[in-house]
Amino acid sequence: MSTTQWWTCCLMLSVTPCLSANAQLIPPPLHQGQRVRVTAPASSPARITGTFIGIRSDSVVVAGPEGERAVPRSAVLRLDVSRGPKTNAGTGALIGMGVVGAAGLVACGGCFASDDGGGANFLLVLFPSLAGGALIGVLIGSGVHSDRWEPVPSF
Repeated sequence: MSTTQWWTCCLMLSVTPCLSANAQLIPPPLHQGQRVRVTAPASSPARITGTFIGIRSDSVVVAGPEGERAVPRSAVLRLDVSRGPKTNAGTGALIGMGVVGAAGLVACGGCFASDDGGGANFLLVLFPSLAGGALIGVLIGSGVHSDRWEPVPSF
């Protein structure tokens, strides 16, 4: 492995978000008033998102902008419960690194052709490009919020 490849691997590993090892083995409980998302293509082509009202013997009742809606249990393919908002900083960092890193590679297209330390020039362009792209992506992604959904395996 060359020095360039080694430093590239080190940089990528240092900025890649760690995966959480906290896998929850207990299914999330459902409580009235929680935000839920129901996937039932037979009842609605779009996912139904709203406030959980309850489960009847034959349906799941969700209150949305249109009012209460009873979705037949037999039509429900998936039921998710919201665990609160999350930012998209990690996704933004990866996208920023990819876009700005690619621009850095294009900008340094002739770095390897030169005999006067082309590899060093390549590193001087690539690393700041990746770091700058990650920083820009984190800043943009941290301002974009979405729900963190967790599936309810059996309801």
